[in-house]
Amino acid sequence: MPVVLIASSKGGAGKSTLCTSLYTEHLSRGKSAILVDCDKQKTVSKWHSLREDVGGLRVGMCVEKTGDGVHKSLFTLKEKVGNEVIFIDSPGSLSPEFRGTLLAADVVVYPLRPSAFDFWATDDDFKIIQTIRTVNDQLKLHLVANGVSTMPSIQAKEVRTMLGRLEEITDMPEHTKSDTVISQRNLFSRLVDKGQGAGDDVAASESDNKGKREIAVLYDELMAIL
Repeated sequence: MPVVLIASSKGGAGKSTLCTSLYTEHLSRGKSAILVDCDKQKTVSKWHSLREDVGGLRVGMCVEKTGDGVHKSLFTLKEKVGNEVIFIDSPGSLSPEFRGTLLAADVVVYPLRPSAFDFWATDDDFKIIQTIRTVNDQLKLHLVANGVSTMPSIQAKEVRTMLGRLEEITDMPEHTKSDTVISQRNLFSRLVDKGQGAGDDVAASESDNKGKREIAVLYDELMAIL
């Protein structure tokens, strides 16, 4: 049962939106999944409840796991669910939940926005990931440029800047980088209000379809890693 964790200690990195997008993409492939909310704000739990109330949408199970013993709860869950993929939304803080989810994960999707604030957070996050790997040596790190401009010239500049900053990190953990970027599109925020995600069959504009393809490509990358 692969465990996909979307994590960053930086609030506003886009973790919950990315998590629900990947979750709905997985469901759209005719597969079952479990969504785990490890954030005390219960963002994805509220989204999933809305999704169930709307009706007519593919749903899986959604559970909340918080507290100092979150890693034990996740290991127990992994034993119970068989081959279903688990998608975890981690809190935006250096909390017990942040560390606990890393212990149970197979791959951590780490979203990076084109902002110095986001890169400042990597110092502590990457040190923790390196430490966790001494226990969970199967943990893989997958970096994703998130929330970049949809304008090709600006997007290219933002991505180049982000890659340059990554090269400056002297203790950068072993990692892979996404071949696609997730752009800043109103598609994602618009779907959240409806209990939907990028994987759902929604009437879409050309821009929306590009956003859906970005999530689909990222999803395929993760399944290949796993």
